[in-house]
Amino acid sequence: MIDFEEKAITGAANNDLKAITRMANDLRNLDMEMAKAEATLKDLSNSYKMISETMIPEAMAAAGMTEFKLEDGTKVSIQKYYSAKIPETREEEAFRSLEESGNGSLIKSEIKAKFGKGEEERVAEQSLIEIMKKMHIGFDHKRGVHPMTLKAFVKEQIEDGKPIDIELFGVYIGNKTKIGGK
Repeated sequence: MIDFEEKAITGAANNDLKAITRMANDLRNLDMEMAKAEATLKDLSNSYKMISETMIPEAMAAAGMTEFKLEDGTKVSIQKYYSAKIPETREEEAFRSLEESGNGSLIKSEIKAKFGKGEEERVAEQSLIEIMKKMHIGFDHKRGVHPMTLKAFVKEQIEDGKPIDIELFGVYIGNKTKIGGK
């Protein structure tokens, strides 16, 4: 026979299970809604990019325009933009090119290491990489050029008429629409 206390516990567990089930269903529904919203945002972003970077610049170029104003006075103009990304397979070649052209300071080096207690003091005054190799300390050494630094460098080289290997630095030059200001 089940006593009153056992019935109360079973009832509470059933109510808890109902509440948990309801929350799990809510979570699943939210997950589906978020997936739909992310897909919608991706579609909107693609449409925005197509209109901003292709349709309006091409239409304005065909009309011989570089800027105009909307009825409310808002200025619409086309701006050139640059992007660059060194392909992973050509990093060393790109770094060598930067160093040879006197732009080696664009390359940054990052070293990540994990030290045991008290090991930091022994490393402080010696070449970090050599020490870590000798002490068999595991580390990651990564070299790279920050994306914004690379973009600014590429823009400067192109606008100053200096030669730059477009493929080596993964350069893309495009137009985009700017809306704003009066």
